[in-house]
Amino acid sequence: MKRLVSFCFMALLVFLLLGEVTSATAGKPSGSMAVFPYFTSHMVLQRDAIVPVFGTATAGTPVAVTFTVGSQTVSASAQADTSGKWRVNLPSMPANDLGGTLLVSGGGKTYSFSDVLVGEVWVLSGQSNINLPLWQCIGGTEAAAKAGDYPNIRLYMSNLSSVGTTGTWLMSIPANSRYWSGVGFFFARALQQQMPDPVPVGLIQVAKNGSSIADWTTFNGNRGRFYVDNIIPIQPMAIRGVIWYQGETEADPSAYYRMLPGLIGNWRADWKQGNFPFYIVQLAQISGRDSYAVIRDAQVSTIDEANNIEMACIIDIDTVPTTEIHPPDKEPVGDRLALIARANLYGETVFVFSGPIRDLSPSVTRISGSSIVVGFKHAEGGLVTEDGAIPGPFMIAGANGVYYSATAHLAGPDTIEVFSPSVPYPKSVRYGWAAYPQCNLLNGARLPASPFGLTFP
Repeated sequence: MKRLVSFCFMALLVFLLLGEVTSATAGKPSGSMAVFPYFTSHMVLQRDAIVPVFGTATAGTPVAVTFTVGSQTVSASAQADTSGKWRVNLPSMPANDLGGTLLVSGGGKTYSFSDVLVGEVWVLSGQSNINLPLWQCIGGTEAAAKAGDYPNIRLYMSNLSSVGTTGTWLMSIPANSRYWSGVGFFFARALQQQMPDPVPVGLIQVAKNGSSIADWTTFNGNRGRFYVDNIIPIQPMAIRGVIWYQGETEADPSAYYRMLPGLIGNWRADWKQGNFPFYIVQLAQISGRDSYAVIRDAQVSTIDEANNIEMACIIDIDTVPTTEIHPPDKEPVGDRLALIARANLYGETVFVFSGPIRDLSPSVTRISGSSIVVGFKHAEGGLVTEDGAIPGPFMIAGANGVYYSATAHLAGPDTIEVFSPSVPYPKSVRYGWAAYPQCNLLNGARLPASPFGLTFP
């Protein structure tokens, strides 16, 4: 009898220990069924969308998923396919900040994830400027110290980012948030502070320092190593949109004109969630990198599609020192991205969400005798100059492509006229076309006009 009691006790202990292991290692491969590692406690699920939960299992294994918040429960089930993959689609759910429990059962195992919120999920991608941690940003140490004031901001950091804790969802507390993307944290914090009815914000940080745009796409025959290894695996996830901050190290800047629209189309097609928002951060000022002017113009050209693509211009934010490739003032970057989201996604009445962008409509942007007239979109409140001087720097060129400094004046609330005595027959115009241009053109909301180049046929 004693042996039997002892055996039963040991069996119970082993059972309890195994249960603890399953809970502690939830999301890691274990036996015949595993949940994709992205799923952990403290995560955020996308609201108002079908929410896929997925993983691996022996072919034919039934898998059931249940999500419970308070008295509300949603559930769905599926079987692993012949390749050993399973995917269960939970029905659309409204935002919820109470924290629910996500249970995944199958193959004799149950994974339990607690404190799961429902809100807005954004992917942060690109290179080192999106990875720049909060503590290295201006005001970042102070922001991190108060990170606990925003418990509904959560972040999942890919191991590509190489800073802080990776591979699990983390809550916004000082010890965690100081290592998060500064741009991402300031973006999420602005949404929490400024939306009339803020909802949880989940950030997925998957970026690589020094990476090129070709690393992030299979468009145009690229292998896209980081895209294949790090983006495609998470593409079943329901997301709201993408924030893209990249372009500093391109060997062929002119290729960016086709690569960035190609990447966006590639991601949208593979994600199969429609034309989700794709927000670009235009490159900042920096001395000695003339290629930046080309990249900035390619970024502006990409938003011409007006297909849920927007851009945050940051040409007015000083880079100190001027050769620093990682400008530390990231708070206005996050704030401007949040302004775009608030105006375009979240139904707020926002006076203006973008700085002036050259308008390609031939009725407003045209050659007029020896001048070029440039019209601007997003000129609400009227075009002004920050210093009260004439708008600039502008340059114009004739058919030979040789540019000369030009004089410009405000010809209307949303129009600039540009001319130079050295170019009697202009064909091209540029604004802020330099590595570190001293731009001064703003709209009524004090948001900066984007640099651009334009050649008439």
